[in-house]
Amino acid sequence: MRGDEGGFAAIRAVVPTLEVDRYMATDLKAASELVGSGGLNAAVSAGILPVLEG
Repeated sequence: MRGDEGGFAAIRAVVPTLEVDRYMATDLKAASELVGSGGLNAAVSAGILPVLEG
């Protein structure tokens, strides 16, 4: 999976597609928490950057 696909999948896991008009505060909070937790970064960099162990 490319980095952008991983990022998209991570976002869609917490923010559903906007099918109908709705209040966005819940979606924005979920996306913010994904970024703050490092989850989005991990999803984007998975398979792109080497994993350093040591």
